[in-house]
Amino acid sequence: MVKPPAGDVTPQVTDDGGRMTGAGTQTAPDRKAASGPRRAAGALIALWAMIVLAALAGAAMTIVAAGGLAHGDLVTNLGETASAAAYATLGALIVRRAGNAIGWIMLGEGAASAFLALASIYAVTGIKTFPGSLPAATQVGALAQGSFAPTVFTIAFMFLLFPTGTLPSRRWRPVAVAGLLLACLATAGLAVHPGLVALPAPGGASLFIPNPLGAENPGPVLGSLLIGTFGRLFVALAAFLAAALVSLVIRYRAGDQLLRQQVKWLALTAMALVVSLLFALLGIAVGQSWLTTVAYTPMGLFAMLGIPAAVTIAILKYRLYDIDRIISRTLAYAIVTGLLVGVYAGLVLLATRVLSFHSTVAVATSTLAAAALFNPLRRRVQRVVDGRFNRARYDAEATVAVFAAQLKDVVDLDSLRDDLASAVHKALEPAHLSVWIRTRS
Repeated sequence: MVKPPAGDVTPQVTDDGGRMTGAGTQTAPDRKAASGPRRAAGALIALWAMIVLAALAGAAMTIVAAGGLAHGDLVTNLGETASAAAYATLGALIVRRAGNAIGWIMLGEGAASAFLALASIYAVTGIKTFPGSLPAATQVGALAQGSFAPTVFTIAFMFLLFPTGTLPSRRWRPVAVAGLLLACLATAGLAVHPGLVALPAPGGASLFIPNPLGAENPGPVLGSLLIGTFGRLFVALAAFLAAALVSLVIRYRAGDQLLRQQVKWLALTAMALVVSLLFALLGIAVGQSWLTTVAYTPMGLFAMLGIPAAVTIAILKYRLYDIDRIISRTLAYAIVTGLLVGVYAGLVLLATRVLSFHSTVAVATSTLAAAALFNPLRRRVQRVVDGRFNRARYDAEATVAVFAAQLKDVVDLDSLRDDLASAVHKALEPAHLSVWIRTRS
């Protein structure tokens, strides 16, 4: 006869927002406290949506103005818009899941990249493609050139703070302050530097205009402090990137095995970016423009696509920030949406073109069919996606079955508590888990 343990064992599982999952009701103060995270989540979604819409607008305008763009500028500007969407999406996921500063930095990088691409193509469209069609096109072009500095320095700050979102120690504060100061001086310097603005920024070959914001005589102090040329910008950026790379090395040496796996991908990307930048500086120093041009290509690829790819590998392969569950949900719903749109369009075309049904009847029938398919299709796709990105949930039923089998022979309270916590963690993946034991009086 197996005696039950003395006392009630009650698991208290909380989700990512700290809300209790299970039986119970929320009091009025609880509901009021929960409204704060909901408002913050809404603001985050709105910020992400604005960045993605700006990137899409930049891509659409780039395609419209393709006839007036050099081939390399066309590819670069489209790559910039894709990079903006990738940074913003990853940043929003990290903020939503972990509240980590890296997420906000990636959102900032997405916003800066979207503005750079959109402002550049706005100026090209208003000046060259459709002259006079857009107001203040030359001023926007000058601002696009100035926005290149925060774009590249934000990437450097990502290297400095990855993956914890904090500096390695207090001794790195002067480095962070110096990087922020250099970014401000470069942004202002590029925006007001007299001379030609090459669009799309930076250094495009499709359009050259005099800088309408250029200051001919900024004074001896500002003239020496402002970073107004790309050569000076790259020197300052190389120094700050080198410091950020050192911080990654320090984190790698001091971290455990998991942190080292997470850091190494971004560290490799950082080293490749620094090497490309050094070759660009070498080309400027020796007057070999071809070397600088060749170095710009991998530097842009690493900045626009290599860094998001490295962060994605760290997230998916080594569970950085533990957001694989959110990614699996997002991917599943994206796949289901695409499949339903395809099914809906196919049914409408079949009913109207092949079966010659009335358009209203065809649309109504297709809508009902798509709605009926939603839940079965979602469950099937979710299982497939979980099997790839969220294996613990995929095996939840097996985990619960194993725990039930172990429970039959357990008489020790401590062993039962450990088994229960392990089973709940594997099956539900809560952000927090605690077991309360109430003894009988």
